[in-house]
This record gives sequence, structure tokens and C-alpha cells, in this order.
Amino acid sequence: MSGSTCTAPSRNDQDQEFYINFGRAVRTLREDIALFFHKPADMSIFTEDIGFIDNISSRIGIAAPIRVTGKEAYRRHLWSLRFHAGIIFSRSEVNILRLWQRTPQSVSVRWTIRCYPRLLNGVVGSVVYLDGVSEYKFNSKGLIYEHSVDILNWDGLRMGLKKRGQQVALVPTPF
Repeated sequence: MSGSTCTAPSRNDQDQEFYINFGRAVRTLREDIALFFHKPADMSIFTEDIGFIDNISSRIGIAAPIRVTGKEAYRRHLWSLRFHAGIIFSRSEVNILRLWQRTPQSVSVRWTIRCYPRLLNGVVGSVVYLDGVSEYKFNSKGLIYEHSVDILNWDGLRMGLKKRGQQVALVPTPF
């Protein structure tokens, strides 16, 4: 009697799926991060319930950490960041400084953003820098289930932004 039987995927098959997806995700991140302000991200590398944690807003005093859950909400949040950057800045660029595998199931990316404000304290041509790090965590299938961002350095005080409690206000600067 000849017949086919269904068997559970072997550990090697699961590992192979992980590494194929993981490698594709890392290549995609390299491209998508560098082009963040110019095109939407490839959402195929994320799980449906992707969690996004933005610690930058709280560090610069604008708001509490932002948390977004779900692929569609994450896509909308990234679109909103690109949209608002397009209004505030005449040009924005992201440079990837370093990408490394922090653990077997996570990747960190050190990046810097350079933005050219449309008008800052009446001075055209000022540049704003934001240095940060993103951490991406992968599930057993090699898809990203969590993305967190944090700030390493921000020159907002040099631009004339001063904290007032939890609000940031534009104030004149002597230089």
C-alpha cells in the first residue's frame, strides 16, 4: 500500500525558513531605512501583529513613548512620520552607520538623520541631526515582530528648542 503521509516540518526546515526570511529582512531593512523619507517600507518582512515602540518623542520632551500594534497601524505611523517630515523639512536623509546582529533573533541599526528645515528661527539652511538606534526582534519564522527606536543624540537645543515641562517650544537663540 503506497500512500503519502503528512509530517510536521523538521527542525532543519524551520531553521531554513528562519534564515531565508531573516536574510531577506536584513537586506530589506538596509534599503528601506536608507530610503525611509522617499518610499514606503516593504511590509512583507513584518508579522501581522508587529509592535512599534518609539522612545524618541519622550526623550526630546514632546510626548510619552509611542506604541503602535499591528501591521496596518505601523504602516500608517511610518507614513505619518514621512508626511510630517515633508511639511517641516525641505529635505531629509537617513544614513546607516552600522547594522549588526545583537542576538541570534535581533538586529540593531545605528543611523543618523539629517534634515533641512524649511524655516528655522528665520534662518534658511540650518541642518538638524538626529542620531539613533533601531532594534528589530525576529520570531521563529524570521519575521520581525517588534521594532523599537531610541535616540542617542539630538541637536534640538542647538536649534533653539527648549523644554518646558513636557512641551517643546521654539525660542529665539543668540546665535
